[in-house]
Amino acid sequence: METVQTNIDARGVATLTINRPERANAYNDEVIYSLVTALDDFSNHPDIRLVYLKSTGQTYSAGADLTWMGKVVNSGGQSNRSDCQQTARLFSTIYNFPLPILTTIQGPVYGGGVAMVACCDIVLAATEAEFFLNDVKYGLAPAVASPYLIKALGEKRAKYYCLTTRPFTAPKALSYGLVHEVLPADHLDSAAEQIITDLCTFSPTALRQTKAMLQYSACEPFDDDLIDVTVECFAELRNGPDFQESLNTFAERKHLHHG
Repeated sequence: METVQTNIDARGVATLTINRPERANAYNDEVIYSLVTALDDFSNHPDIRLVYLKSTGQTYSAGADLTWMGKVVNSGGQSNRSDCQQTARLFSTIYNFPLPILTTIQGPVYGGGVAMVACCDIVLAATEAEFFLNDVKYGLAPAVASPYLIKALGEKRAKYYCLTTRPFTAPKALSYGLVHEVLPADHLDSAAEQIITDLCTFSPTALRQTKAMLQYSACEPFDDDLIDVTVECFAELRNGPDFQESLNTFAERKHLHHG
């Protein structure tokens, strides 16, 4: 059984489904490798417009598989460090993927699973979903997850939930900005499909540049260098074929409207 199922439809929507329901979709080395490899391949695929990340079963993700972690730790120091690097690469690959990543959360999310959610661009959650940042219960810290948790939750809020391990609900996650919509569980698929349909009408180049500019601007000081980069991007897109096509369409509609 594949732990990560991959599908690309005719629209260019790449779906990644974590498929370890018997382990509450906890990630191990196989899941990490499959996700990172697929996303690396998708990033260079000319026909991909967006990625839809989801999981099977009732739990979105239990975070890292503790059985796997225990085996790695017992095998020696270098293996332990290498696996930590792979987890960090998973989060970085999701966050830095050049096109939008949409995810739907059907149930509880734990530890590194919350970091995966924080790395995604568009997040829909079921009303009953809950979020648990419980690393300290196991003598750990959310170290490689920290940059993404802080970006999504803010430093003070991330400290509160990581230190107390208290769960928070989907409505609270919505108010914090970690998720964007909270829906009944049986409405998640249709809501995701509507967003996917909308995104598929947009230029892939515009989607790439929008995500790139927002992430770049969030990390850079607000100075003349930043302004120069944004101006260059805007000018390049205005000269591009997608905008020219939009102008032609607008002109045709205006002509028809005014007769």
